[in-house]
Amino acid sequence: MNIEKLEVYVKKFLANYKNDPERFQSDFQERIDKIKYFQSFNYEKIVNMTIDEYVEYMGNLWSNRMWANKSAVAEREIKANNNDFMKIKRELAELLFGQEPLAVRWDNFKNNIKGIREAKMSELLALTYPEECTIWNKPTINGFNELGIKIPRNIDGKTYVFINEKAKEITNIIKEYIKIDDKPLALDYFMWDQFRDVKTSEIIKSNFEVSADKWSELLNNPNIFLKKDLRLLKDMIDNGGSITCKELGDKYNCSPTTFISPVVALAKRILKYLNVEPPKNSKREKYFWGVLFDGTYTKDNYFNWIIKDNLKDAIENNLELFESLDDVEFNTKKDKSISTREKKNKYTKNEFLKEVYITNKEYEDLKDLLMNKKNIILQGPPGVGKTFLAKRFVYSLMGCRDESKIKFVQFNQSYSYEVFIEGYKPNGEKSFKLVDGIFKEFCNKAKEDLDNNYYLIIDEINRGNVSKIFGELLMLIENDKRATKEEILKGITANKELTLLYSAKNFYVPENLYIIGLMNTADRSLAMIDYALRRRFAFYTLIPAFDKKETEFKKYIENLKNEKLLKLIETIKTLNNEIEKDESLGDGFLIGHSYFCNFKRITDQDISRIVKYELLPLLKEYWFDDKNTYDRWENTLNEFIS
Repeated sequence: MNIEKLEVYVKKFLANYKNDPERFQSDFQERIDKIKYFQSFNYEKIVNMTIDEYVEYMGNLWSNRMWANKSAVAEREIKANNNDFMKIKRELAELLFGQEPLAVRWDNFKNNIKGIREAKMSELLALTYPEECTIWNKPTINGFNELGIKIPRNIDGKTYVFINEKAKEITNIIKEYIKIDDKPLALDYFMWDQFRDVKTSEIIKSNFEVSADKWSELLNNPNIFLKKDLRLLKDMIDNGGSITCKELGDKYNCSPTTFISPVVALAKRILKYLNVEPPKNSKREKYFWGVLFDGTYTKDNYFNWIIKDNLKDAIENNLELFESLDDVEFNTKKDKSISTREKKNKYTKNEFLKEVYITNKEYEDLKDLLMNKKNIILQGPPGVGKTFLAKRFVYSLMGCRDESKIKFVQFNQSYSYEVFIEGYKPNGEKSFKLVDGIFKEFCNKAKEDLDNNYYLIIDEINRGNVSKIFGELLMLIENDKRATKEEILKGITANKELTLLYSAKNFYVPENLYIIGLMNTADRSLAMIDYALRRRFAFYTLIPAFDKKETEFKKYIENLKNEKLLKLIETIKTLNNEIEKDESLGDGFLIGHSYFCNFKRITDQDISRIVKYELLPLLKEYWFDDKNTYDRWENTLNEFIS
């Protein structure tokens, strides 16, 4: 153990303690309260737990704090153990209160119980025996690595006992600087305070291995290794066998993210050729860079790709492949076919203002609101063109009609987390498969293309239970909780991540994904808007364009050259004045202008159809309890029916 380095961190810890003693006192009091709670249990009390008591017990663990639905976590743990709830309780009681040595109890529990791993096991022990046991979580792992205490990835009973011994040594050194005898779990708090965001310089090796001969075969296959792929390897060899995306970006004067997609594409070609699965990390997440590289973090927290040893040997045996590559560059500019397509589908702000009847100032306000808040809701009465506006607004921001960067969904009362984030679905073989939901898939797509923005449009957003649909990710969509491009490139997204309910994987929402919700203010079936939704979204109200003199709507109506239409518009304006003054309705129920849009030529029959089959049924719903008012307006509008 590096004592000098430990003393440096202890001094930093002491400085933090002196700068904010109230926070430290509050955090230690939380530990005291938790210990008191967990120490109130004994062998018999655990064995006799009900399901609800078990949910509460496990839900009090810090390692479960990110889970929105504690019951679902407990159900998953029970299901993982063949629904044998008694077995879980019995093994849990033995782990905490059994007569065998701790190392034996640890191994027995780990071997007999699935779904409850080292972090929860160690936390249960530490909260029951705070003087003897240590919480083995990410900050503690980081701290041990930073202090030079090497711990194997697989923690068996003997290793956990060794961890506790080392923890006591560290605690004794902390005591030389701070009086902590009355502060339980002081080591855990020290590790959290000093090491929760530490990135070590240890090399991360993937579990993907290919022989040098097989790499030679792959290198010589032009359908797998393209010229630009060979150029990347040449740049890495010239750089000593490793490189960061930041260095590549500086070299080619482009964004560091430019190089992620080509590496992923190359890895997928290799995997397909070899007919093997991609490497996965300890959380069972795929990482395609691990096909070609190992990696480590630089001092400034950029991730450094390191060519695998066997691949390096193959390169040395095939140096002729890397000659005459100086003129080959990564495609840092847009592909010509993409440029041609974008030119063909070009869509500007001016085109938007011609099609959508809002003013230039309203457009700029809306743009600033979305860019800063990242989540907005377009609300308004029927017929103001919320859906029409949303898609064209996104087109104008992108500069072209690119549907690949837009996802459109519609919420309803039965819409669920399982459809939106992730959930189990039948796979046709009398079993279930965990499937990514719409939002998770779209986030992952945005993460792979950090130089472009992606837009999720949610129609009828207030018809769904937003807290239930987004689950734990509702917090992560806030603008200050998004993972930035720099954080993603450096791999330092831990403080922007939460654990997903079913897969138990950490997940973050990238800053280049924007959410636009649509809401009909005249929907009587809806209750008050969820406060959680209102706090995370900015609300922008759209109004009818009948009286907007700065928009193209008036010109559009005049160009249709229909006197009956002009008279109907004036009648609708009078109708809207009455609706706005009606205490049971108000401006959220106004008649919108979109009923009269998208006509190149409008006939009296068209006007008759709009009034008879669209406007009158709407008014009948508005004044369902006021027959006199409805009858009066029905008589007024009947003159427009042919």
